[in-house]
Amino acid sequence: MRTPDGDNDTATAEIAAEALVSAAIDGRALEPAGTPGSAEAFSTYIWASSRPRILQLPPALAVDVHLRLLAALAPVSDASLWVHTAPGTIEPLAWVGEAAPTRRVRARALAILVPGGRGEPAGGRPRIQGVPVLRFGSAVAALVVRTVPDERGGAAKFVAECAAGLAPVLEREALLARSAQADQDLHAASERRLRRLAFDLHDGPLQDIAALAADLQLARKQVGGVLEDGLRSIVVGRFDDLAARLAEIDHSLRELSHSLESSSVVDRSLPEIVRREVAAFDRRMGLETRLEVRGRFDDLSASQRIALFRIAQEALSNVRDHTDATEVSVSLERLPDGTRLRVADNGGGFDVAHTVVQAARRGRLGLVGMNERVRLLGGTFSLQSEPGAGTELTVVLPEWRPAGALPAAAAE
Repeated sequence: MRTPDGDNDTATAEIAAEALVSAAIDGRALEPAGTPGSAEAFSTYIWASSRPRILQLPPALAVDVHLRLLAALAPVSDASLWVHTAPGTIEPLAWVGEAAPTRRVRARALAILVPGGRGEPAGGRPRIQGVPVLRFGSAVAALVVRTVPDERGGAAKFVAECAAGLAPVLEREALLARSAQADQDLHAASERRLRRLAFDLHDGPLQDIAALAADLQLARKQVGGVLEDGLRSIVVGRFDDLAARLAEIDHSLRELSHSLESSSVVDRSLPEIVRREVAAFDRRMGLETRLEVRGRFDDLSASQRIALFRIAQEALSNVRDHTDATEVSVSLERLPDGTRLRVADNGGGFDVAHTVVQAARRGRLGLVGMNERVRLLGGTFSLQSEPGAGTELTVVLPEWRPAGALPAAAAE
C-alpha cells in the first residue's frame, strides 16, 4: 500500500479514515469529507483501506468494507468483486450499489478471469472498469466498477488501490478455507471409523452372542432332561436368568451398534435421535430424564446433527458411568443464530480441570473429543461442575446455511 503524500494533513486524514472504517464495519452509512474522487478523498481512502484491523476481520466482512470504502470515496456508482465458481463460470462474491451487477459488468469480469472467453472487450463500455486481483501473479478475482460520468480517469487509481488491498484478504480466505477443509476431512474420517466399528460390532460380538444364546438354550434342554424334578426347577431357573442377562447384553450392544452408524443419524431428525438416546438412557438407569426440545432443526448440516447427537450420547454416558445423579435434564433449543444443546445432572460433580487432565493421561478422551467436535464446527463448548454441585454441559453451534441464490442480473 502507498501512503499519502506528505503535503496532506496526516492526523486529519487518519482520524477521518478510522471513522469511515468503523462505520463500514458497523454497516452504517459512510459520510466522507470532500468530494468523491478528489485528492482529499483519495488521501482518506489510502489511509482507510490500509488500516490493519480490516485484515483481521472475517474475509467476507473485510471484502464488504473495502467495497464500501471504494464506493464512498471514489467516483463510482457501484462496485463488485467476482470469483471463479467452476471452470469458465464466475459469480459475484460481493457488491455495493443500488442494484445487482448487470450483464455488462459480468462480461467485463469474465474477460478478466477467463481470457479468450466470451467476455466484453476491454474498451467495450468506457464507464465500466475492471482490474484483476492478483495472487502469486495470477488473477484470483476481478474488481469491476461503474464510474460516474466523465470520471473514468479519476476512478482508475482508486480501483487499483482497492484491488491491491483485496489481495491479502482473499489470500487469508484461501488459507481459512484450506484449514476448514482439513477439519472437515478429519471429522469425516472420525465418522467413518465409528461406522466401521459399528459394522465390526455387528459382525463380531453380536453374532457370537447369538451363537452363545443358542448354545445356552441347548444346554438348558439337555441338563433339564437328566435332573430330578426338585433340582430341575432350580437349575432351569438359573439358565433362564442367564438367558435374560444375555438378551439384555445383546440389546445394549445392538443399540450401541445402531448409534455408531452415522447414516442412521443423518437420515433422522435431530430431536428424534436425541429422544431415542434419552429413552435408552432411562431404561438403563431407571430414571425419567427431562427432555425439552424447542424450535426446528431441519436446516442443520449432517455434520452438525452428528456432532450434537454424539455429544448428547457421550454426556449421558458420562452421567451413567461416573455420577450418582437422580435427576437429569436435556434441552435442545434453536437460537436466532445457532443451536444449543444442554445436558445437566444433580450428581456429585467434579473438578473439571483435574478430571480432564487425568482422563487424557489415561487415554480417556471423551470430554476432549466433545470439545474437538465443537471446535471443528466453529461452536462453543462449556463444562461447568464442582464437587457436590452437579454438572452442566452446554454446546452452541453457529447457524449454517448454504449460499442463497443471487438476484437475477438486470439489464444495464
